[in-house]
Amino acid sequence: MLHDIDNKTCNCCGHELQRMGEEVSEQIKFIPAQIRVIKHVRPKYSCRTCEREGTSIVIHIADVPESIIPKSMATPSLLAQIVSY
Repeated sequence: MLHDIDNKTCNCCGHELQRMGEEVSEQIKFIPAQIRVIKHVRPKYSCRTCEREGTSIVIHIADVPESIIPKSMATPSLLAQIVSY
């Protein structure tokens, strides 16, 4: 970020001031972690023929992704962030 002076004329003689270098200072800014929801979509499937004929209705779906804590929405990265505090 540049912080410059508005008046670049010499107060003594009125001539234009010439840049002769710069002073640099630094600060550290903390940007908090971002939290995002990861949506897991699991399509469900069934056989239309079996449904029409009344044979059986079996629904097929992928397994739920494994969780670090059963039935929890927390991911390993979230738990690591909580533990580090």
